Amino acid sequence: MMGFLLPVSGMAMNEEPVEFIRLITEQVLSEFGSTPEMKSDTNRLHAMIEDRVSPNIDYRRLSMLTLGKYWKTASQAQREQFTRNFRRLLVKTYATSLSQYTDHSIDYQLLKKAAKGGRATVRAKLNSSSGVPIVVDYRLHHAGAQWKIYDLTIEGVSLAVNYRSSFKEEISRYGLDGLIQHLDDRVSQ
Repeated sequence: MMGFLLPVSGMAMNEEPVEFIRLITEQVLSEFGSTPEMKSDTNRLHAMIEDRVSPNIDYRRLSMLTLGKYWKTASQAQREQFTRNFRRLLVKTYATSLSQYTDHSIDYQLLKKAAKGGRATVRAKLNSSSGVPIVVDYRLHHAGAQWKIYDLTIEGVSLAVNYRSSFKEEISRYGLDGLIQHLDDRVSQ
């Protein structure tokens, strides 16, 4: 579910966080909805995600949060390889979720904004046909002149923490290089 709510194309930092999430989510859903062939064209869907969604995500910070203590001991090369492969995994996951998306209404709400404006949390509530809403909280920060997403929580579970716990066992068994290779293999399939 996390994929279809991620935003597209960067917006100026002066945009309020709620409008940032709302406008870019609507843009990606509109483009996806107006291009039905994208559902079955994986390459085209991945390219759209890279062009429209990825510029709004701070993959380095998300990777750092995901690896936790392992980030501190990783070499620069390992950090870069992990970030690149993790990004590819998230794009693939997003594409899968987006290809299964059906039209639902979304409500947005500002949960938190730091007094100095450097961080914010925006809640998006997807009103599903089952009647049970799906709640996604975006954690954002200013990066240069725009907002960037550095984590999101789906139904109370942080993306970074969820992946951290699943990657921890793999790192324990195969080391960080083993995890990086496994991610590469996984997204190359």
